[in-house]
Amino acid sequence: MNRWKKPLRILLTLAAVLVAGAVILGILNGLLADGAWTFGWSAYSYDDELYQAGDGSIPAEQITAISLDWVDGTVTLEACHDAYASVTESAESQLTEAAQLRWYVSEDGVLSVKYRASSYFLSGKNKSLVLRIPVEFLEGLEIKVKTNSANVILKELTGCDVEIESQSGGAAVLSDCDLTRFSATTGSGKLLISGGVREQMLLSTRTGTIRGNLPFLPRQSNLFCGKGDIELTLPQDASFSLGFSSEKGNFTCAFDLAQADGRWICGTGEARLDVKTEKGNMSISK
Repeated sequence: MNRWKKPLRILLTLAAVLVAGAVILGILNGLLADGAWTFGWSAYSYDDELYQAGDGSIPAEQITAISLDWVDGTVTLEACHDAYASVTESAESQLTEAAQLRWYVSEDGVLSVKYRASSYFLSGKNKSLVLRIPVEFLEGLEIKVKTNSANVILKELTGCDVEIESQSGGAAVLSDCDLTRFSATTGSGKLLISGGVREQMLLSTRTGTIRGNLPFLPRQSNLFCGKGDIELTLPQDASFSLGFSSEKGNFTCAFDLAQADGRWICGTGEARLDVKTEKGNMSISK
């Protein structure tokens, strides 16, 4: 029995060192590394003194902008005909009060929603969020969403500007949306667009894909894919001016195109579309 004591002590010591090292690195990462994830922990520090905990109705007479910060799971933003906005979260396990979402509305009507209470030590809970926004707040509303890996879904949103930034999450604009501007940047998430965007659409993914089944083209669009492909389906009467560049990707188009000033022209060239890929292919179909 004694002969196993020394190896066992060595194994226990190594395990303790590894756990302690992971904890220390996680905490230091949260304090110093601007929230980049290491060993599953991240800084999530902010002044939460004015924030309310938990889901429910948000009794604000007017919301002028929305700032939403989430980690994982799914975020759904949808229009409603209620008097007030509301937030509802769900998780795989019961949430402590510290792990519940936080929200706050400033004096000038900016709604801020946070994943949880302020903390320097955070692991994801795979929480999903539904934020319901009264339709009378939507016109001209600016919505900014930042996530780690959460996928963002937009439903029945009209007349607003939406900006999404994610490390690895994707985004989907459903067909019942009619946005003014839409921007989505992700490292590896998929971007799916089937709703309308009228003025400007900016999409970027490093290793994910872009799929668009568009009712019409925005006035201006800029699309970038690193390794993934871009596939667009446009109406039969689409009219656009296309600039396409790629290191190794191919381009195919089902529309009749002419060339002018280094760009591809379809119809009168009304909408401006600029696409860049590294290895990804680009296709446009009817």
